Amino acid sequence: MTKELASYVTEQVSKGDYSSVSEVYREALRRFREQEETKKLQLRRLEQELEKGLEDSNAGRIHSIDSAAQHDAFYKDIEASILAEPAEPADA
Repeated sequence: MTKELASYVTEQVSKGDYSSVSEVYREALRRFREQEETKKLQLRRLEQELEKGLEDSNAGRIHSIDSAAQHDAFYKDIEASILAEPAEPADA
């Protein structure tokens, strides 16, 4: 661990935010695990959306996007719908 990180951990304990160095490590690892689970879930959702898109394309259910503004709006809608879905455990 770098000196900067060790100082940060010590500072968190000194400020009273955590009762021990171990507690800081546990919290950091818990957050890291949550972040990894979120990334897995987002990747799984993306794969599902890609599969649906391929199925739609193969079935002829497509429409053209004629401008950069339409393109941007389309992808913003997709992103918003994915982010709005409730989180699921990665092993679901």
